[in-house]
Amino acid sequence: VDLISETVDQTRGWFYTQHVVGSLLFDQAAFDSVLVMGNVVGEDGRKMSHGSGNAVLSEDVFGTVGADAARLYLLRSPVWQTIGFSAEDARKTMVGTLTRLLNVYSFFASNANSYGYSGQPAVGRTHDLDRWIVSRLNSTVGECRSGFDSLEVHRSVRAVESFVDDLSNWYVRRSRRRFWEDGDPEDRFSAHATLNECLLTLSRAMAPLTPFFSDWLYRSLGGPEESVHLDSYPLADTAQVNLALEHQMRVVRDTVEAGW
Repeated sequence: VDLISETVDQTRGWFYTQHVVGSLLFDQAAFDSVLVMGNVVGEDGRKMSHGSGNAVLSEDVFGTVGADAARLYLLRSPVWQTIGFSAEDARKTMVGTLTRLLNVYSFFASNANSYGYSGQPAVGRTHDLDRWIVSRLNSTVGECRSGFDSLEVHRSVRAVESFVDDLSNWYVRRSRRRFWEDGDPEDRFSAHATLNECLLTLSRAMAPLTPFFSDWLYRSLGGPEESVHLDSYPLADTAQVNLALEHQMRVVRDTVEAGW
């Protein structure tokens, strides 16, 4: 097979044994790649197990924190390292990333409904903020793909987290008036089309990481397929990546934050 995955304590018992059997019976390796996960430990620092009494029931976590928040929390650290699980830290992940993205969607939906925007694509970017966030979007998609391809899924998670922060705390905050002012209809349309593109593409990029939230977001935005999981994973459009503009905006943000 192409890939197998198990925890590090299966190195001798499972990974090694498969290769031995494959070599003896078929004269070939049993698998091409292996993703070795670290053990999950409880808040007491011991390996999580029912026998130790420090196990956390998945249904309790899913019911209070959410399945997607738990997935993000576990995947944002290199999976081959020992991972300490804390329900409270997982909850912070939900508040920090998923709730922030939900707020961005709510802002977009309320303004799009008022404006009458129904998903038309952008025909041109009227503002540097639009060009910058679309550049960041495509850089993020590229980093997500690279993380998955190299089995370094934590890179994909952190790329998504960084983009959501840029989208929420900088793009939307700096663009608010553009969504409701009538003085420049072309710019108003550009802002709506740009944010719609960002959210829809992000729902596809996040689908392997947060399958439930991503599907809800995709459907809410009127994605072309019945489910995000029936759509293709996005490709980065390198023609829209402007690293110089991304650097310039980073300098502006650092300056504002330093002054604040």
